[in-house]
Amino acid sequence: MKERLKTLFLLPWIPLGFFLAPLSAQTPFSNHLLGGDPGGVYYRVGGNGPPLLLVHGFGVSGKEWDRFTEDLSTDFTLVIPDLPGHGESTRLLDSWDYEIVSGLLFEILDELGLDKVDAIGHSAGSTALLHMALAEPGRFGSLVLVSQTHRLPLAAREAARAWPEFDQMPEADQHLYASYHRNGGDQFERLLPQFRGLADDFAAYDLSPEHVAQIKSPTLIVMGDRDPFYPMGLVTEFYEALPNGVLWVVPNQ
Repeated sequence: MKERLKTLFLLPWIPLGFFLAPLSAQTPFSNHLLGGDPGGVYYRVGGNGPPLLLVHGFGVSGKEWDRFTEDLSTDFTLVIPDLPGHGESTRLLDSWDYEIVSGLLFEILDELGLDKVDAIGHSAGSTALLHMALAEPGRFGSLVLVSQTHRLPLAAREAARAWPEFDQMPEADQHLYASYHRNGGDQFERLLPQFRGLADDFAAYDLSPEHVAQIKSPTLIVMGDRDPFYPMGLVTEFYEALPNGVLWVVPNQ
């Protein structure tokens, strides 16, 4: 598998590096809109090789992958969506629903005629991939799941509930999040009620080890050893439940 998924996602890298301002991607991409505009889900495609789906985290956009696309695109055809309400996607959900999100991502794969892909997800993107792998396990050759587990612990739920309004965030954070979206801070602000609602979502964020055990694809979990929301006991439970799991703990992160 393409240099073992590009040496397991370009080792070494720093998870917190995702939360830097997006770079301008050098790889040529074609732009697509699933469902048309308004109300469409944007995605772009570029590179050469077997397909690799990259799914970003909540509150940012597919731009968060731009610092990796030049390297990854030499070995993979990259499929990079903007999740509903994010980035260039004009469709906004009434509330965040991983069944709907997963279905839209499957529609993108179907529109491209892709029966099987490798995939990398970050945070909420990892949760979307977990639900996709449970729904249609045969669609994935391998998975890389960054900064997320099968359960959303109390500390993470409390942080989501307490997330401040956009104009109360530090100015640097306002500029950072606004830079990911077509309509800047106004668009990010519209996502905040959905983000806070994740705190009370126990269906999507409370998968049992027995659920996780159904995912047979080789799966790399990437977590920082000092993640404030995901204790290592929970991370280890996630890893041990995966039949073909690999755990990479990044030190001092």
